[in-house]
Amino acid sequence: LVLFSTRGTLYVLPVADVPATTGYGEPVQSLLKFGDGERVVAAELLREDGGGAAQPALPGLAKTAILVATAKGYGFRTTPDLSETTRAGRRVARVGEGDEIVSIEPVTGTTVVVATRRGKMLRFALDEVAELSGPGRGVILMRPGKEDDDRIVGALALPKQAGFLAVTPEGTERRFDVSDVPAGKRAGKGQKVVKRGGVAALKRLDEVG
Repeated sequence: LVLFSTRGTLYVLPVADVPATTGYGEPVQSLLKFGDGERVVAAELLREDGGGAAQPALPGLAKTAILVATAKGYGFRTTPDLSETTRAGRRVARVGEGDEIVSIEPVTGTTVVVATRRGKMLRFALDEVAELSGPGRGVILMRPGKEDDDRIVGALALPKQAGFLAVTPEGTERRFDVSDVPAGKRAGKGQKVVKRGGVAALKRLDEVG
């Protein structure tokens, strides 16, 4: 079981170490050393191949490089070490004070789409994003608006012809094509794409169904 947290820490533990319970299960904090306010932002299941190497049991984060994004707009791409960790986990990102990881997604294409809570989006080439081999903060992907409550809510690296979903705070999903997002340069402010309701998260279409 692979867990990525809002603090930029990766936790990898055997599924056998997760207690079998009924109901809502056990808090993950009882199994791992989470800090105050630290939450899981992404999860993935792995299985071992015949040679003992970890392979993805579900499609997604473990099969490729990942794109990491924070609420204040920083991000990078990396290929994490998915070997088993201690309860304290393994640092994959350095998060600034008052910031947190909001999105960790597999890199499935060469075009990056970033969205803010206020409904602005920006599209640019993946090669503008720094590729890190160790923990870091990366570069500015997109600048949130100046409103106090605005922040980055998601970032995807998709094929140019792909589609994706923007999820509103009420849970409504709206489909967009990558080409619907105005093209620009990394670190821009983007343009308003979702006119009403704002955006709570971005989802890949292969996550649906």
